Amino acid sequence: LMAFFEANPNVCFDDHIALDVVIGHAVRLGWLEQDPSHQLSDYGSNKAAAWDGFYRASPTRCRELCVEALHQLVDSDIAA
Repeated sequence: LMAFFEANPNVCFDDHIALDVVIGHAVRLGWLEQDPSHQLSDYGSNKAAAWDGFYRASPTRCRELCVEALHQLVDSDIAA
């Protein structure tokens, strides 16, 4: 996320951002994208595997997921 904000210095928010929420959402997005058969309702019982997959992903993929999560959470048109 730091690289994103460094590359986009004009992006700002009127309120606080909870990074653990953004990263948690990124993990969930990555897990859902990993296999089309994954259902959001199954995420709770697969959290450990989802986090493991996130940390095994490339730094580029982690960044993409975090930016997508931020985009979804703030519902804006920021560029990935």
